[in-house]
Amino acid sequence: MYLYESIVESEHEKNGRWGKPVKYKTKKVFLHFKCNNCGNEFNRGKNGKRLQKTDTHFCDNCPKHSLANKITHQIVSKKSELRGQKFDRGYKEIWVGNDYPYRDALWLREHIVVIEQSIGRRIPVGMVVHHIDGSKTNNNINNLLLCTVAEHNNCHAKIERLVFELYNKGLVEFDSTTLEYYFKGLP
Repeated sequence: MYLYESIVESEHEKNGRWGKPVKYKTKKVFLHFKCNNCGNEFNRGKNGKRLQKTDTHFCDNCPKHSLANKITHQIVSKKSELRGQKFDRGYKEIWVGNDYPYRDALWLREHIVVIEQSIGRRIPVGMVVHHIDGSKTNNNINNLLLCTVAEHNNCHAKIERLVFELYNKGLVEFDSTTLEYYFKGLP
């Protein structure tokens, strides 16, 4: 809770441009608060940070997960739950909330959640999830493969090589206006 504001004036000496001592006066504004958790009084310098007089405030001795943080987190969580799903670079993201056992995140890519729940632990470092059919939104467990980064890159290199072979055999064409490959005879 906001209590009051104070100004502390100080004077100090500093060497000037040509080595001569120069006296400087400074003013510092402090906002004084009473901790909403433990009741201790504390102050914070007003240094451009937004410290509203009406907000709840907590001293540095109180735990990080204070009541205000929990309430704020609950409000953000509820708003996120109402959003349903979202997409990041074509990957479907889903709300997992605070109780997800393998990561500290509120939103995760769906294919990661599906694989982690399938293997019963977090995806190991150096491993990635490959979409077998190439569709980033098809997150059926039968369409997902857990592999190393090198194996994943190899899969994509082979896909590219296959398209070039089909192009050379005349089964695939390239549209230079849309910059896409497509099967010959299909719209």
